[in-house]
Amino acid sequence: FHARAALELAGGDALLRADAMLELAESVDDIEACLRHAVEAQEVLSQAAPGPERDRLLVLAQQAEGSLRLLRGDASGAALLEKAAAREGGSVPEIVSASAAFALAQELLFANRLTESRDVLIRLLQLARDSGDEASEPIILLNLGHLEVRAGRFQASEAYTRDALALSEIGDQALSQVLASAQLAEHEARRGSTDDALDRLGRCAARAAALADPWLSAIVALITGRVLVGTGDHAAAAAALRDAEASARAAGMVDLGWQPYPADLAEALIAAGDTAAARVELHHLEHPAGALDRPHVAAAVPRVRAQVLAAEGYLDAALTEIDTALRLQQDLGAAFEVARTRLVAGRLLRRAKQKRRAHDELSAAAEELDRLGAPGWATQARRELARVGLRPSAPGTLTDTEARVADLAAAGRTNREIALEVFVSPKTVEGILGRVYRKLGVRSRVELARARSTT
Repeated sequence: FHARAALELAGGDALLRADAMLELAESVDDIEACLRHAVEAQEVLSQAAPGPERDRLLVLAQQAEGSLRLLRGDASGAALLEKAAAREGGSVPEIVSASAAFALAQELLFANRLTESRDVLIRLLQLARDSGDEASEPIILLNLGHLEVRAGRFQASEAYTRDALALSEIGDQALSQVLASAQLAEHEARRGSTDDALDRLGRCAARAAALADPWLSAIVALITGRVLVGTGDHAAAAAALRDAEASARAAGMVDLGWQPYPADLAEALIAAGDTAAARVELHHLEHPAGALDRPHVAAAVPRVRAQVLAAEGYLDAALTEIDTALRLQQDLGAAFEVARTRLVAGRLLRRAKQKRRAHDELSAAAEELDRLGAPGWATQARRELARVGLRPSAPGTLTDTEARVADLAAAGRTNREIALEVFVSPKTVEGILGRVYRKLGVRSRVELARARSTT
C-alpha cells in the first residue's frame, strides 16, 4: 500500500518513481510482478539525469531483475548481476548482504565457481566486520559454510557455521539461526551423531514452519532428507525430500543451483524400491528449468542414471554411466561427491561380479570418507566392502588401484597428477603409496620404479 501510494505521489520525478517501483518489487510475493516492477524501474531510470542516486537505483534494479530471472531459471540473470556488481564497484550499501556483489557471489557459488565466490564472500565479510554490519555477517558466513561443503572442506565449513550460529543468536536473527542450526546438524550427522542431528533438525523444522518461510522449510527438509539417506532409512528420507521439493516449489525456487535435491530424492527412492518414481526425478535433473550454468547438477545426473539403469536391469549401461559420474565429479573437485560415487560404483561392480574392481572402489571410498571426516558414510562403504567377499590377496600383491598408482608414481607423476587420473585426492594417493611401499618393501620412488620394472 505504501509503495503504491509513493508511486502515485512521485508524479513525473523519475528517481522517485523508480524508487517506488523497486519498493513494490520487494513487497509483492508474485515473482512475475516483482520482475515487471524491476524492469519498469530501469526504463524510468533511463530518462533520469545521470548522478549518484540514479546509479544507486540502477544497481538495485539490475540486481533485482538478475536475481529474479535466475530464480525463474533464466540464464540471462547472471549477466545482469555482473553488470550490477560492476556498476556498484566499491560503493557497497550499509547492509552488505543486500549488495549486488553478494548476489553475484551466490550466483558464482551456484555455478560452482567456488574460488571466485569465496574471494568475493571473504571480501564482503571483512567489509561487514569493518563497518559493524551485524545483520550481514551471519548470512555471509553461512554462504561460506555452504561453499566449503561443496569444496569438501568440512572443518572450515563447520567453523563458519558455528560462528554464524553464535552471531545470529546474539543478534536474535531467527532466519539465520535456523539456517545455521540446520547446517550444523548436517555436520553432526556426517561425523556420526545422527540422533543429535535429527533432534536439532526437528526443532529447526518447527521454527521454519512458525516463520512461514517456504524457502527456509525447503532447506531444513532437504538437510533432513540427506541425513536420513546416510542412516539407511530411505523411506523417511524420500518423504523428507518430497517435503523439500514441495516447499521449494512454493517458494518459487526453480533453480537447482542451491542444491540438486532431485538427485538425493531419486537415490532414496531407488533404495526404497520405487524405480518408476526415481526415473521421474531423474527426468527433473536431466531437464531442469532454464539453461543455467550448474555443473554440479549436471554431474549428479550420471550417478542417478546409473542407479536407475541398474535397478531396471541394464547393468553394463549403468557401469558406463558411473564411470562418467566419477570423471565429472573429479573435474569439479567435489571430494565428498567423488567418494559417494565410488561407493555407488562399488555396489554396481559387486552386482556385476567384478569383485576386484568393487573392492578397489569401496576401499578408496572408505579411505576418502575417513579423511573427509564422514565416518557414517565410511561405515557404509566398509559394509559394502565386507559383502564383496574377496579373499585376501597374497602378501605383496597389489590391488588394481595400488598397481595403477604405483606405475604412475614410478613413471614420475606427481601425487596431484596421479590423483586427477585415478579420481582420488592427493592425500589418498599418499596413503595408497604408503601401502604400496610396505607391500613391496621399498622406501623411495626410485626403488619403486626399479621394483615395478621387474614385474
